[in-house]
Amino acid sequence: MHRVITIVLRGYREWTESLGPDREHLIQKFQGEWHKAIWNAFSDVGAVVHQLRYDVALGIVNNVDYDSIQGVIKKLSDVSPVPLETNIRCGEDPLTAHLNGHECHGKEDSEVVALHVDYENFTALTDSTSPYSAYVKVIEIYGRILSLCAKYRCLAFYLGGDNFAVFPPSFNIAKPLGSDLVELGMRVGIGIDRTPRRALMLATEALDILRKEGKRGIMSMGIA
Repeated sequence: MHRVITIVLRGYREWTESLGPDREHLIQKFQGEWHKAIWNAFSDVGAVVHQLRYDVALGIVNNVDYDSIQGVIKKLSDVSPVPLETNIRCGEDPLTAHLNGHECHGKEDSEVVALHVDYENFTALTDSTSPYSAYVKVIEIYGRILSLCAKYRCLAFYLGGDNFAVFPPSFNIAKPLGSDLVELGMRVGIGIDRTPRRALMLATEALDILRKEGKRGIMSMGIA
């Protein structure tokens, strides 16, 4: 069973509009502070969070105890200029948990499988073209990863640069998904652990080995 929390800043648009027409610099400063706050809070309890928009975020919270999650919500409520609306849902895979899972506190959570993925030739691409053109290429790749996640029932998050985090339902799913990602020109590190943060850390360690050795392909860490 996978567990995903959704956090919504309720009334965020109305709050931004209350700042007046010379507001964009104020909005961007808050969003930078909010990004730091939300990552700090979730990382402290072993979870991984991603902002779909600055007023909506998802957190992977498998095996993170309910009281810790409530502490995160309280901490973030103290930072947010508007009320937070949250729900925690479970499902047989991460995508189902988010889209139409049942409300839960998470007593039988699955282990977490995380993929840390990067585009093998991004540096060469950046050097041979403009930074904006490289950015467009990365967004194109992200779209293709999201399409794969619709097939494999995973959640995929853009981390910046040419890096992506992908959370599939299981290691058995991670293997064919990883092969498809390699076909897109990606390196794929896979990590497995009880908590999302540590699973992503192990995936990053595996990816770093591939990078150091200059290899494309898949490497896994944390398998019992």
